[in-house]
Amino acid sequence: MRRWFSVREGANNDLPQLISKVRGSSQAPTQMTTGRAQGISSATGNGAASSPGHQSKSSISGRIQVQGSSANVTHTINEDERTEFTRHINAVLAGDPDIGNRLPFPTDTFEMFDECRDGLVLAKLINDSVPDTIDERVLNRVGKKIKTLNAFHMTENNNIVINSAKGIGCSVVNIGSGDIKEGREHLILGLIWQIIRRGLLGKIDIKLHPELYRLLEEDETLEQFLRLPPEQILLRWFNYHLKNAKWDKRYCVPSRNVASVLTRV
Repeated sequence: MRRWFSVREGANNDLPQLISKVRGSSQAPTQMTTGRAQGISSATGNGAASSPGHQSKSSISGRIQVQGSSANVTHTINEDERTEFTRHINAVLAGDPDIGNRLPFPTDTFEMFDECRDGLVLAKLINDSVPDTIDERVLNRVGKKIKTLNAFHMTENNNIVINSAKGIGCSVVNIGSGDIKEGREHLILGLIWQIIRRGLLGKIDIKLHPELYRLLEEDETLEQFLRLPPEQILLRWFNYHLKNAKWDKRYCVPSRNVASVLTRV
């Protein structure tokens, strides 16, 4: 993940194949194991209060239907996004002194959402994307003073997560601390994507990657290029590799297919 933004000649020319793999996976209806059995608490040792867990969900064409807040409401989870975001979390938070022992999360279950309930995983992910956003001394963690995280501890952590996510530019109008504590998958997945996206776009800087000059178009000055928003530079980078791979297709706006690929490059 740390080397995701390279535009060296010939580098990352397998991106089109990765896109094809993302699109082509999970085409047949399957039944998926989604983490803890109902009524079983997490075996991760995080000391968090137990929750009902996730029931098995049908996966059709890479999309999983999850129950909403009421019986007649369902939400769709993209299985590829869930898998790749889980891998990203496993990679960037490996060895963390507070939650490293809980990693890696399985990529073929919904366990990640249960592990996010206490707020610690999301807080650590925010600090990975934008370092020092959260003073981790204010987080409730299992230790000498706290033997088990209760609902109050988790709510406090999640309030910090929501406020910090908003502070780095994430949209949090539809998610609250209670949604995280209850493990609402579609809301947590959307927040995770925004946090990862913020971190990725923050690395689009010619000072960090002087090879970006290769993306300049004909008659374009460096000053003009640097005025482009990060999203446009990212798209230009992606299309640069598509062109080098002799693919005719070009992207005009960011897509979730591109997003899933970027987390694994």
